[in-house]
Formats: sequence, structure tokens, C-alpha cells
Amino acid sequence: MKEINLENNLKELEKIFEKLENENIPLSESLKLFEMGINIYRESIDEIEKVKTQITILVDNKEKKIDVGDLNE
Repeated sequence: MKEINLENNLKELEKIFEKLENENIPLSESLKLFEMGINIYRESIDEIEKVKTQITILVDNKEKKIDVGDLNE
């Protein structure tokens, strides 16, 4: 599974938005760019949800020492 980097995803989304807003491109290419953007967005949302879950686990288990490696499973 590939490593998701939210910062890189944001940069990629910005590039896609710029192309869609500023360039006169064919509809088929616009659709491909839109699809790529949606996939990057969904990937990012999934990663954010994983991080939120990890934070919740850490905060809710104040009394139990947690091995960070356990969170990645």
C-alpha cells in the first residue's frame, strides 16, 4: 500500500484546480483531471479519519501506555 502524504496531495489538488480553472482543455481531459482530484480528495479524507482515530485512542487511553506501532494496524 502506498504511503499517503497529505501535503503532497494538497499540492496535487492545487495543480489540478489551476489547470481546470486557467487552461482551455478538452472536456475529456477535464473529466480525467476531475476524477484524479476526487480520488486524491477521498484518499486524503481516509487518511485524516485514520489520524483522528489514532488521536482519539491516545486521548481516551490516558492511563494505559500505548505503543505507537499498535496504532498503525
